[in-house]
Amino acid sequence: MGLVYTVPEFRQQGIGAKLCRSIEVTAKDRGIKEIYLFSDTAVSLYNRFGWTEAVTCGHRTVMKKEF
Repeated sequence: MGLVYTVPEFRQQGIGAKLCRSIEVTAKDRGIKEIYLFSDTAVSLYNRFGWTEAVTCGHRTVMKKEF
């Protein structure tokens, strides 16, 4: 998973959260035990979705979600 970006006029509607949840459900259904993404701006957002910080390199943080 890479960056998820919602254009400003569609923010605060849960679109990004639904997209992330869909990716998580698909991964879990396929038997994947962990997934990763990177973020340079939304670490706190992903933390709220249950992701943890795995590695920070420069201004990017690799986030991890385990099932």
